[in-house]
Amino acid sequence: MGALLSTMVRTRRGFLLAWLLSLVGFVAVTPVIYHSAYPDPADLEALLPSFENNLGVRVMYGRLPDPFSFGAMATWEVGALTAILGGLMALLLAVRLVRGAEEDGVTEMVRVTGMERRTPMAAASVVVFGACLALGIGVAAVTLANRALVPEIQIRGSIYYGVALAIISSFFGALGLLTSQISVTARQARGLGLAVLAAAYVARAIADVNEIAWLRALSPLGWRDVIGPYTHDRALPALGTALVVALVAALAWYVAGRRDLGAPWPARSDRAARGTRRYRGYGPLRLRLHLERSTITWWMIALLAISSVWGSISGDMGKVLDDSPQTRAYLEGLGGQGAAETVYLLAIGPFFAIVVACAVVYVAGSAHRDETAGILTGELASGICVRTAYWHSTLIAFVTAVLTSVLGALVFAAAADGATDVDVWDTAWWAGVSALPPAIAVLGLTVLLAGFLPRWTALAWAPVAVSGFMTFFGPLLDVPDWVQDLTLFNWAIGQQDGSLEWTGSIVLTACGVLLCALGIWAVGRRDLECG
Repeated sequence: MGALLSTMVRTRRGFLLAWLLSLVGFVAVTPVIYHSAYPDPADLEALLPSFENNLGVRVMYGRLPDPFSFGAMATWEVGALTAILGGLMALLLAVRLVRGAEEDGVTEMVRVTGMERRTPMAAASVVVFGACLALGIGVAAVTLANRALVPEIQIRGSIYYGVALAIISSFFGALGLLTSQISVTARQARGLGLAVLAAAYVARAIADVNEIAWLRALSPLGWRDVIGPYTHDRALPALGTALVVALVAALAWYVAGRRDLGAPWPARSDRAARGTRRYRGYGPLRLRLHLERSTITWWMIALLAISSVWGSISGDMGKVLDDSPQTRAYLEGLGGQGAAETVYLLAIGPFFAIVVACAVVYVAGSAHRDETAGILTGELASGICVRTAYWHSTLIAFVTAVLTSVLGALVFAAAADGATDVDVWDTAWWAGVSALPPAIAVLGLTVLLAGFLPRWTALAWAPVAVSGFMTFFGPLLDVPDWVQDLTLFNWAIGQQDGSLEWTGSIVLTACGVLLCALGIWAVGRRDLECG
């Protein structure tokens, strides 16, 4: 099994490094940033009344920890986001290593060497839970490292912080192993896992808003508060939640030994597996849209939900900014000056743009993923030009960018306008629509890399990550303005004085369109890449 483990890690090392380094790095910088923004603990305490009465903030991050400290604030705000992203990482990794490997025929080749039925499942489990353990250890280590600059950081709280995130991500990793056994395809396995992740978030939000302790304990995303890093540091709940993870993993292990290769469990009839509908076939564009429909739908649902939450708390956030000059100064560095509601809405614009850009990069890379998996070869055998396949994926990604930006901006503006007593519709609308030009720019970069450097297509995520980091942390780190101006998300259309600035958006859009054209041209002048 050692060789199989080595192969899994080597083939997924880019995925693992990208996720783990990003999440651990995000956790590492936040305590210092909080300490620099609120050097006096009294300033931190001044935030409590505003946060305690803000239902929107509670929906997003959970209950406010008591006692409230720099470490507790990091586990409360950043910990909530890291738990979701860590669970998503483990879920996607598990499905890819189990059901995805079966669809690609990799598991079949491994099994013909004489390996037992459960050996690939065992190797995938080691990689998945090893990644979750690495996340927990990394979070605990970087949080402890902050003690040199933030003396309030506690050793015990940091360890339990890492334990909580490792357990939460491990649950969704075990869930991915289980859904891979009971689903017909990897797409269906991911869909089931994402549905459980969304349900866990909703359950946690309901529990925190209504103070339902038992419901919080039932949601894996609520286990962070059950374990209570930096507040209670409970060992028994940590052991109990770890036992739940072990039970889910054991169920996946049991099912893995009782199903045929490539088949779901329990076994279904051929007619049920195929479905009763009959299709006349797909054209190349319709086929591409059919393959990406669930991905686009999930991104759309997520963005609309986030937009409604961001907009609905604009009134409460205005009160928070009025009570906390430090928070207001930070958000002014992100968006601009003006009324408290305007400052908040302009500061949310870059967050909005990052979500849209991530959706576009993922959808735009669909043709390249199909090429490396060998699926595109079948399309080309039917007479379709390789440039046509990439043109279709680019077109669908562009439409995705437009729809997510426009619909998300409408929901964001409507929610914000209804949550405040002042007219903020125009501000919220332009803050959301400003996500479209950066999305087109990263779309062009993705297509360009797929055309000229197909093995480095994953580098399209780098500008999104770097631009996001510089946008949010650049003002606190005193990064020169000209450096911040080089980022993707620093060119909002709507300004704080109500004027519209189109120069940056036009440049980003033009660059994106030009790069798309160059990338599609280059695709037709190179050989196919497989494996």
